[in-house]
Amino acid sequence: MNLTEEDRTKIKKKIRNNSFYSVIIIIICILINIGNLMDFQEDSNIINTSLDHVLIIINLVLVLSAFILFYFLNRKLYLDLQSNNKIYVEKIIQKKIFENKCDVASGYKTNIGTPDAYLPKSINFSSNFYFVIDDTVYNVSEFDFYNFEENKSIKFFYSDHSKVFLGFGK
Repeated sequence: MNLTEEDRTKIKKKIRNNSFYSVIIIIICILINIGNLMDFQEDSNIINTSLDHVLIIINLVLVLSAFILFYFLNRKLYLDLQSNNKIYVEKIIQKKIFENKCDVASGYKTNIGTPDAYLPKSINFSSNFYFVIDDTVYNVSEFDFYNFEENKSIKFFYSDHSKVFLGFGK
């Protein structure tokens, strides 16, 4: 099966989230360089202290580790975008759970001592829909909750190489 635009967006979001770690390492490198430049003597043109050599080595190691981290975190995700394939696994819905919740503290106080000291606000209701599949609870939308039946099969879609969960369907 081919990836949809929604699937591609999920994979790109995961790439963006993984890139955060490499950016943090690069920022640490920049901070080390700023600290080194603030300590740099104006009259010396050549790096001549052993501390400067150590800082250069630390910078090189950090930049190299940032690129290696970026590569290993995202290589399978880029392969998913290139191959444009997704796989599915069929599972059985063991149970459907429906929860209605309402806001218990849905009121506010005005002037204490008056007869109408407590004025009720509108009560906030929320509904949550869940599937239990392989003894794991999944939060689903109302549409999916009413579209699928208990003890029936459901397809879980994953990306081909990185096995990122993309959603489920019939």
